[in-house]
Amino acid sequence: MHASRSFIAAAFFIAVMLLASSLPPSAAHPGPFFTISVTSDKGSYTQGETATIIVTVKNVGDEMATFYLGVEIVGPDNNVYELPLSGPIFLDVGATTDQIQFTWTIPDNAPEGRYRVRVDCWKHADKSEKWDDDLSEIVLFRVYAKPTPIPGPLFSITVTAESKVYARGENAVVHIKVRNIGVKPAYFYIVVTFISPSGKNYTIIVEPPAYLSPGYGLVAREVSWTIPEDAELGEYKIAVDCIQDPHSIARYEDDFVEQVIFTVVMELAPVFHVVVVEPSKNSYYPGEAVSLYIVVENIGNTEGTFYLSITIVDPSGVRYELDPLPPKVLYPGSRVVFSNVEWKVPANATPGSYAVEIDFISDLSTGRKWKDTFTRMYVFRVSHLQGEPPQTEEEQQETPQAELKVAEASIASIDVPAQVALGEESYLKVYVINTGEAYIAAKVICNATGARISPEYATVEVEPGAIGEAVFKLLAESEGTLNITILLAHGDYVLDTRVVEVEAVPPPAAPATATPEASWPSQTPAPQSPSELVEPSFSPSSEPQATELILQPAATESQQKLQQPELSFPLLATMAAALAVLISLTILLRRAKVKAQSAAHSEHGFTR
Repeated sequence: MHASRSFIAAAFFIAVMLLASSLPPSAAHPGPFFTISVTSDKGSYTQGETATIIVTVKNVGDEMATFYLGVEIVGPDNNVYELPLSGPIFLDVGATTDQIQFTWTIPDNAPEGRYRVRVDCWKHADKSEKWDDDLSEIVLFRVYAKPTPIPGPLFSITVTAESKVYARGENAVVHIKVRNIGVKPAYFYIVVTFISPSGKNYTIIVEPPAYLSPGYGLVAREVSWTIPEDAELGEYKIAVDCIQDPHSIARYEDDFVEQVIFTVVMELAPVFHVVVVEPSKNSYYPGEAVSLYIVVENIGNTEGTFYLSITIVDPSGVRYELDPLPPKVLYPGSRVVFSNVEWKVPANATPGSYAVEIDFISDLSTGRKWKDTFTRMYVFRVSHLQGEPPQTEEEQQETPQAELKVAEASIASIDVPAQVALGEESYLKVYVINTGEAYIAAKVICNATGARISPEYATVEVEPGAIGEAVFKLLAESEGTLNITILLAHGDYVLDTRVVEVEAVPPPAAPATATPEASWPSQTPAPQSPSELVEPSFSPSSEPQATELILQPAATESQQKLQQPELSFPLLATMAAALAVLISLTILLRRAKVKAQSAAHSEHGFTR
């Protein structure tokens, strides 16, 4: 009997294993998937210290991706500190980034306790969507209270320069602010030292001396230094000290650390920095058009006119030089957006990762270039269509050159009631017309005093010549005239501004109603009022929102199989065999039980 039960259990286990082995394996992380490692340079800090967060990311998925790395620090009181994004970062399948460092200066009033860190890989710089990863949150370090100040003056110093770049012979101007955060007052001189790339010091003692009591006011000084004509080129650091006597080396304690303050160049010139290079998608096929979105900033100290030159480099080193784009004038600290810079992938393009090189041409006749900070960046990938070999050179068509399409839009009209009642919801509709030559995704922002508007902004995506709509909910909170300001923005630029006036009035008094007489309910349902009629599914039965229409491509055959798994013939056969084994074992067990009962009756003298 026991042997039969053991046999049944073993057979059942074998049948289950056969059934499990016949099931189709699940796909492991389709698309990009990131594993994230995060550490800090120390395990604990005091208030006011700077923590360094070190992150490495590996792509263990089956597709390459470009992402922006974001770090958030969560305190013990659940207050979230967002650090600036790092990126865009291109990561191929199986590749790992170098160590990416983020720094965070811990506020002086930060609570003591354990601090957690969140790391995310965002698809876009606006944090609208993120890639999948294996990290949600991790406790990384502790923060302790700042120790009690030592008896005596303790100075807190901040330094800013009027420009990030200077030329030889120019006057470099820096602004210095000093506070006494100690426990005693002090007279002091400010000593400023400019340090060249090789370590040569240029020291200035600022006159007159200053006096500060603990916790009261600050001392602000402007320091000008004429850069020598033979000064070294490169990055210069600055050191600031507060001393008791200009003839003594005795220094008061302060919190200032040497830092890079500006760069000295051969001549006064703009310096161009590429802020963003983003493709419209991460992968293309031969014959498709690559669309690039590029943002450039002038970080120099003078304006400059440039022609944007773009070169696409394939995995084998073949270079595709695009025609320079029309000239742009860019002033210090300002930015310019190049939207929809297009390049068609050749029919015989080499599959793999493609890089983008960007140069800023000052003179097309000589090819002279402005100084910039950009070298090369891998931004997209080219794959061949399955089953279609590359075309021959004779079949290949000429590659079109880059084309700059201007992105422009304006507010076409605004639909809002002239009068709204306090506490009652109304709707504000803004219609945006694309007057440019390129697709645009613009933000509509509404602000009002005395009213609540939601959402805070809406994104309107409009093709050239088309009109898009943004819908907002308006709730008046104070009586009188409401001035509503509507901004249409694209990137860092405001494309259009409108102001509309709406009159907010008290809500109408509720009409008196008579008490209805008791009566039997009618068997015939009362006719529905228009407000009670069932509206179609597209009716705004809930709060209207700016919507986005996304056309999804039809699922491929392999995707349909993953979405709707079918029972294959081997799987059905295995299940049938397992069921047959179980039925046979049940019959054998029943016969063995009957036989045992018969033997028991025979021993007691009974016959069947």
